Amino acid sequence: MNGRFFSQLIRDHFNLYFSAAGPKTNGQRLFVMDNDPSQNSGPACQAMEEGEAKLHKIPPRSPDLNLIENLVHVWRHLLDDEAKSCNITHKTFEQFKRRVLRTLESIDIKLLDKTIESMSKRIDAVLASKGGQSKY
Repeated sequence: MNGRFFSQLIRDHFNLYFSAAGPKTNGQRLFVMDNDPSQNSGPACQAMEEGEAKLHKIPPRSPDLNLIENLVHVWRHLLDDEAKSCNITHKTFEQFKRRVLRTLESIDIKLLDKTIESMSKRIDAVLASKGGQSKY
């Protein structure tokens, strides 16, 4: 993905995604950026501004306080394991989309709860390391 593609994705889809997330706060919606170059590009930042998004950039190499990253990690491993066990080497986009959604829906809610409950420990670890690396 590059900045031009990401900026078009923002223009085409983010208003719909953001509106599903609930009302704006002070006329804006928060978008958490993970330092992907396509998200930090000039065209993407301009598209975000036009879409009334408030940008929050996670510092590079920061301890992982973004809970969605933990979910994506688990999700990716489940998809990889299924691809290996079922010897999946090629799928259409629609087949892959169904597999991704099915896998996401199969994640145990207890795992999500456990990850959320670990936030206080994560924050304590970040504070103790003065923003440096932690086990999270």
